[in-house]
Amino acid sequence: MEKISILKSKWFKKEVDKLQSGGMSKADIARQLDVLPQYINSLMSGARNITDQFLDKFIETYNINQFDLFVNSESRGEVLSDNKEHPNPHASAIEDKLLDLISQKDTIIREQAEEIGILKHTIVQLKQESAGRVSGAESSTLADVG
Repeated sequence: MEKISILKSKWFKKEVDKLQSGGMSKADIARQLDVLPQYINSLMSGARNITDQFLDKFIETYNINQFDLFVNSESRGEVLSDNKEHPNPHASAIEDKLLDLISQKDTIIREQAEEIGILKHTIVQLKQESAGRVSGAESSTLADVG
């Protein structure tokens, strides 16, 4: 479990740094999350562990992709290097396999999202073409009645 808490902490620090480089202060972040600035400082220093509830609130408030927490290879490398020897070599292999599967799924999701975008565009074009044909057909195919 220690690895997950370290990963969450490093990920949180990285996201706070991004927000700060965008012009936000820790006080601004604390205010938006309805916590004291000291709480943010204690999370950043590692004096406190990040709770899942707080992490959820942070992710929701700033509309951050929470999946970066698990697939960020840079953070993953840092976390694994913190623990020089893995307590269970089989767990390390399983972890690598799971991370590879997540990466593959992310690739599939991105490809499907692109395909959905193309299909939506095609649907809009077909609707426009269809509307043009229908409006043109109404005037040209009406029979003279009466």
